[in-house]
Amino acid sequence: MEKRTYLTRLAASEQRNHTRRSCRLKGRVYYVKRGLKGVSFRNCRILNISEAGCLMQPEGYGPVQSHFYLAVEGLEEALAGAIVGHSDAGFHVEFQVGLASDTIDRLVGRGRTRPRSLN
Repeated sequence: MEKRTYLTRLAASEQRNHTRRSCRLKGRVYYVKRGLKGVSFRNCRILNISEAGCLMQPEGYGPVQSHFYLAVEGLEEALAGAIVGHSDAGFHVEFQVGLASDTIDRLVGRGRTRPRSLN
């Protein structure tokens, strides 16, 4: 029997409940500038997505605030999100409100890259 400690409970709580699916969707991140001096945005790519979050890669350089709205091609409404981690691939984002599985299926189908012709 595994000994349960605070750290093992913490690690277990950070495990994903939904499978991330690969895609290449265009998006735009909207966030409030520091000091509440207006709203800024940056274009981004979404490299994978699930019902609870995504892996986002912003275009260009510069900071992105930790809480923002994410407008994704194919969705009518922007998603409230927060950065929960980062890696060389981009920012790991958690959505404040989960998406429906059929919405994810539709987005992934829309954002798949087609193989190029060899001719």
